[in-house]
Amino acid sequence: MTDASNPFDDIPPLPPDPEPPAHAPQPSAQPGREGRVRWGLIGSLLLLVAIMVLAFQNPQLTEITFLAWTTPEVPVSIVIIGSAVVAILLDELFGIAWRLRRRRRRKAAERAGS
Repeated sequence: MTDASNPFDDIPPLPPDPEPPAHAPQPSAQPGREGRVRWGLIGSLLLLVAIMVLAFQNPQLTEITFLAWTTPEVPVSIVIIGSAVVAILLDELFGIAWRLRRRRRRKAAERAGS
């Protein structure tokens, strides 16, 4: 075996990382946020699978009557999936409204505290 020098020996080492300035924002101290998102996604997928199984096991036709409005006969699976979609959309709309309201309150409290 020959005694060959390492080609990386003549590369100088990297300088140390600079210290962030005192006014720099600190990283968020919210441990576990990624875990909550992951569990929420898993739960949502399980709920989706359950809804799909329920929908596909109920192919019979039904007629929907709401107040004076009546639909022609449609499969129960369409009713189940449609109801789930409407529920998800309403949940998202209310969630967005709640987050905006919370954000406005937090900004108003910050302005009042400054």
